[in-house]
Amino acid sequence: TFPYQEFGISSLDFTTDGEGVYSNKEISNKLGTIPTFLKAKPIQLMTFQTYIKDTSRSLNGRYTITSTQEMDKDRIVQKWSDFFKIDQATLLEPTYKSAVEVINRDLLLSAIVFVLAILLLVLVTVYQP
Repeated sequence: TFPYQEFGISSLDFTTDGEGVYSNKEISNKLGTIPTFLKAKPIQLMTFQTYIKDTSRSLNGRYTITSTQEMDKDRIVQKWSDFFKIDQATLLEPTYKSAVEVINRDLLLSAIVFVLAILLLVLVTVYQP
């Protein structure tokens, strides 16, 4: 059900234990190559089991599960809760917040420079000898 063809992979076949990674970089457990153009950032396609086994990175984040088949959300949350040894309420509660600013420092500085340029143009035009 995963659209692996969008990554330029003709077939998706993880080993029986779910190990292995499809990537555009050379790695030890590579199952196939994801074609990229020039020096693209590393892309890795792996099972979630493989992803959570790697303890070198944080798993904090917001996850969305999609499937073309019917799935039981409570069962999935229970399995994650058992695996991470965290109660379900803690697992489902967001631990971070993010915000997007409409007016940031760069926009403010650009506006000030623009206003000063217009003011200078007006002064030169009005007080031209």
